Amino acid sequence: SIRCVHENTAAELHRKGETDNVTIMPVDETAVVTTTGLEYGLDGEALARGSRGLSNVISAEKAVVRVESGKVLLFHSW
Repeated sequence: SIRCVHENTAAELHRKGETDNVTIMPVDETAVVTTTGLEYGLDGEALARGSRGLSNVISAEKAVVRVESGKVLLFHSW
């Protein structure tokens, strides 16, 4: 699935398979993002295009991606 997550908004992702992959891609140059339930978490960090947001894995039953500023595309595959 693909979602657009806007500033001051959160998206919940529920694990559907054994290895669910998640990519967080900023629409603009950077977005400030906090995540929970992902193997490689972010805590209010600026995420630039093509950097650490690629190919993460859901490590809990539910993951949350919160965008504090900017806008991101969220790709979830299982």
